[in-house]
Amino acid sequence: MDRTDAARSLKDDFGFTDECLRSFDSSDLVSFHRYLGQLREDPAAAFSVVGENRQFTVHRFDTALARRDLGRPRARRLPLPRVTTMIAENGSPGFMIISTSGKGALATPNAFEDTPSDDRLKELAVKEGLKPLISIGEKDGGTEILLTLFNLSFQTLARNVFETFAAHRLFPFLTLIREIAGEEKRVRSITHCRFFFKSPPGKETLASIESDFARYLEADLRFMSIFDIIGPSMVGPSSSHTAGACRIGQISRSILAAMRKGGVFGRIDAVSVKLIGSFRDTGVGHRTPSAIAGGLWGYRPDDERVMEFGDPLFLEKNPIEIAGDKALFKGFIKGSAEDDKKYSSERSANIAEVTAITDKGEFTVTGFSLGGGNVEARYINGKRLSEPLTGKEEPSLRDLLGADFPETRIERIVSGSPGTGPSEERPEFNTFEEVAEYCASEKKDILEVALESEAKLCGASGEEIFSEMRGYWLIMKEGIRKGLENRELSPFRLSGGDSAKMADYSRNNRNFDNLYGRAAAYAAAVNEMNACSRVIVAAPTAGSCGIIPGVLKAYEEIAGTPEKKILEALVIAGFLGMILFDDVSTAGADYGCQAEVGAAAAMAAGGIAHIEGGDASQVIQAFTLALKNCMGLVCDPVAGLVEVPCVKRNGIYTSVALTSAMMAMSGVVSFVSPDEVVLAVREVGEKLHRDYKETAGGGLARTRDGLRVASEFRKEVERFFRD
Repeated sequence: MDRTDAARSLKDDFGFTDECLRSFDSSDLVSFHRYLGQLREDPAAAFSVVGENRQFTVHRFDTALARRDLGRPRARRLPLPRVTTMIAENGSPGFMIISTSGKGALATPNAFEDTPSDDRLKELAVKEGLKPLISIGEKDGGTEILLTLFNLSFQTLARNVFETFAAHRLFPFLTLIREIAGEEKRVRSITHCRFFFKSPPGKETLASIESDFARYLEADLRFMSIFDIIGPSMVGPSSSHTAGACRIGQISRSILAAMRKGGVFGRIDAVSVKLIGSFRDTGVGHRTPSAIAGGLWGYRPDDERVMEFGDPLFLEKNPIEIAGDKALFKGFIKGSAEDDKKYSSERSANIAEVTAITDKGEFTVTGFSLGGGNVEARYINGKRLSEPLTGKEEPSLRDLLGADFPETRIERIVSGSPGTGPSEERPEFNTFEEVAEYCASEKKDILEVALESEAKLCGASGEEIFSEMRGYWLIMKEGIRKGLENRELSPFRLSGGDSAKMADYSRNNRNFDNLYGRAAAYAAAVNEMNACSRVIVAAPTAGSCGIIPGVLKAYEEIAGTPEKKILEALVIAGFLGMILFDDVSTAGADYGCQAEVGAAAAMAAGGIAHIEGGDASQVIQAFTLALKNCMGLVCDPVAGLVEVPCVKRNGIYTSVALTSAMMAMSGVVSFVSPDEVVLAVREVGEKLHRDYKETAGGGLARTRDGLRVASEFRKEVERFFRD
């Protein structure tokens, strides 16, 4: 049979459109006609053809088989640009044809003639801020959906597209997917999709599909080290407002030092710090101004000298030494409402501008604290950097700012993982559900995958990971010991001694001398140390630093658990937190306390499920059940201090972690799937009013008792911000 006959039969007998026919060459059409004829005789038949730069499969209509074929490692390794074509008919006979071609063997050049060019797609990636682009229109008597995505893993795309169409009981007849490489570090890949439906689905259905795509197709896992989540060790009280603030100061110091060394300017005369958003509203209570200034001196977040050297009285008398210059400190400045608007699209409310006054004018570094001590410097003098600076890299000024700047390197300030450093290799998953699928398909447990992920991303061996984690575990246990021994009140008398009362009561009451009673007391003990600005481990934040150590220490005592299993639980907790962090920042100023205490309870639940022998699905279910039942938790600290309700809340939410682990191990599962729970948490966090995001503008902070403390605290605020 020649091409003409094959094309006619495919069109008449199998419903191929003219565009389908144009998408393949003559030999393909003849092959498809033959295979579909055999499939009509034997619906269980399947055919596969594999070449050097191309492969295709033909089988019955089955979305599970299609997902498998789309995600085959060989297909994903074909070189970019890469084109995937799928023709599917869920009828009689039902069939799917899936073809993937790599560079040098593109089988569907005509299929993208009327879509944006590669250069235009790259422009859109930068202009639209990497958000999905969706449009719907009529074509050839049917309906076409165009979808452009940036940095999305193909596995996440395939899974969510199939799930979205299945939820609406429809499937496109023709799917065309074009993948190209981006040109910037920020734009690694671009995927352009076309979905053609012969019968228009209807306005309500299309609106629902558009909404689902916008919601579920933003996932791009920003792989981090598990020690970005379990860690850093720090002086309290807040990982975002204290440790993160200190790191913003450190990064600013490194950038200014590189500029001075590279000759961008000849000397630094003075520096000032402007606090914006939540840094302005509750920063003094979190010791944010002192932390930034201490970082400008070069001190780390766990160095107790940070607070001394960042105190306003000390700064008045002592110029800050940067790159050999002695820079006068010009003061802390309150950001305005206009400053808030300027950064309103940044998905972070913890913002500081560090300005150096030099012989060549002013240079301003704008830093954002994302939670858990993780930060990004995103702007210099109002110009967005080509790649945010996190303090873990050593780029040159030219890398960040362009050819007009020297090659001078910016000193790294964060060591991160104990491994050799970031690599280009990425794990084979992007979300919680993909982790569970990956564990099942590769027959690996979740600990093995967590260690494999850390090894791929940071070059760390299992021995190095456990050694580093043991150091953190020792700090956690020391925080429990010191907290239980402490009977003194915090500097502002809002907390202190309660954990000792709880421990004494539970020891003398057999109804409470159990896993739940001890975990609550131990968690409160650690958070009391945080309120006193003692050294703790952010897990994942300082405001929630007691839950994971409290739960694990109590379990260790009650069950006699070996230290190795505790360290494994910490690794898994960090791994789960890393995946959550992609969609939900762990800063209360961004998503409320659900992102701090809620995240910690979920991570602890996952760790306990692992110790109990849970498989990947059970561990993820434990995490999901805890997170789901912390949704909507607001961040309303009295006077902006990390004490009320934080200390007692740490104790109380240990029970959520333990109960969630117990439920998951008993076979209870969340009705709403894990990935959808995460996105629901993000939605709730984004819709929370700013008064409930660590601004002390609502909730407990606005009660009579809360306002009384705020009034007493006003003198401390005035020490930093002088009108």
